[in-house]
Amino acid sequence: MTTDALDVLDPAGETVPFQGDRVEVRPLTIGQLPRFVRTARPVIDTVLKLGEGAEESLVETVVDLLASDGEALYEAVAVATGLPAERVAEAQLDEFLTLAQAVVRVNRDFFVRRLAPLLARARVEAGSGAGPTPSSSSSSAATA
Repeated sequence: MTTDALDVLDPAGETVPFQGDRVEVRPLTIGQLPRFVRTARPVIDTVLKLGEGAEESLVETVVDLLASDGEALYEAVAVATGLPAERVAEAQLDEFLTLAQAVVRVNRDFFVRRLAPLLARARVEAGSGAGPTPSSSSSSAATA
């Protein structure tokens, strides 16, 4: 069994320093997803645009997100880590960046490889008008 196959069975987490403690950042659970997605919509869109291998621009992106959607960003990190939002909000910038980067790294596979294609497919299906088109409806009515 490969390491990737094992990650599917038990996805790897990452432990990072945060305010004098060690915080284990694990992949999001299904129970965390609804609140995380609601809270982090602008963050998710930005992370999806980064794609793989964009670790260098991640810090700049997180700082930009703090300026535009700071509350959403720290609340999303709180949801993802299980830490109280107030504690995350009290962090120093370098501590927060370390924690936020870990959340992105640990969950990037899910967002980029699994969620992005599902969202793209849903957009295409919604835009394609998955029901009968007016012309097909009228032509089937004419033949009936």
